[in-house]
Amino acid sequence: MSDQKKYRLDEIEGLRRLFELKENEVSSSLLGKRFGRLFCPRCGDFRSMDLALLWEAEGPKKNRELIRSRRAAMGVSNLPRVDPGPEPQRPFVPSVYRYSCRECSTEFTALVYRGVDGPDLVVLPSTHGGLRTSHTPEAVAFYLDQAYRAEATGARSAAVAMYRAALEHLLFEQEYRDRMLGPKLRKLEEGIEAGTAPKWARDLETEFLTVLKDLGDASIHPNAGDVSRQAELDTDLLARVKETFLHLLFIVYEAEHERKERLGTLQSTANSFKK
Repeated sequence: MSDQKKYRLDEIEGLRRLFELKENEVSSSLLGKRFGRLFCPRCGDFRSMDLALLWEAEGPKKNRELIRSRRAAMGVSNLPRVDPGPEPQRPFVPSVYRYSCRECSTEFTALVYRGVDGPDLVVLPSTHGGLRTSHTPEAVAFYLDQAYRAEATGARSAAVAMYRAALEHLLFEQEYRDRMLGPKLRKLEEGIEAGTAPKWARDLETEFLTVLKDLGDASIHPNAGDVSRQAELDTDLLARVKETFLHLLFIVYEAEHERKERLGTLQSTANSFKK
């Protein structure tokens, strides 16, 4: 498992793995100097984040020892000895952390809390969150931010629905104005086949867009009343959705800008030799 995946700060397992590191495995031994990976909406890509502990609950063993020492100080003696059991894994529940992007200093507040299925994690940015690149339009970025906020609070089905909405707004912004997302995708595929689609569509595999639509449909449709199937829209699935959408944002909004920038730099240097 790569460090980028292993120490993801938006996943409880990634945060836990950071606490399991030995002192000689991190650049500095104290919490606050450890760092993991998180998508930074201001940078528009994954970045290293400094991690600072703001507050954490004490483990049950430490808490019982503290109560015992206080009672002893008050003259209460002969307390029965209680086995506190094994110390829980860190991060303790609840606890609060601050992440700080090592490139742009954008801050995030992270809360570890007791969820329905055990410890869970919420990460809230100090700016609009979600996937976005330098040239992502505001209407598309709005729904990506909504997807981020939904996922951050554990509403993963709602997050998938918001990625579907972001896809529809992306196609609308690219002049595909049919009422429904399905017809928009068909028009795009027809344009690719006829050679009339936008330049960015030449590098696009439309199957990925169809899958994003299908997942979004599944997140809000009745599915024969079987809500247990929503469990399939888990953290791993959302990670793949985000990777797909980030690639889509790049080829639609950034690739041409990068090409022009590279060409301009090369042309400027070439012109300097002609003087």
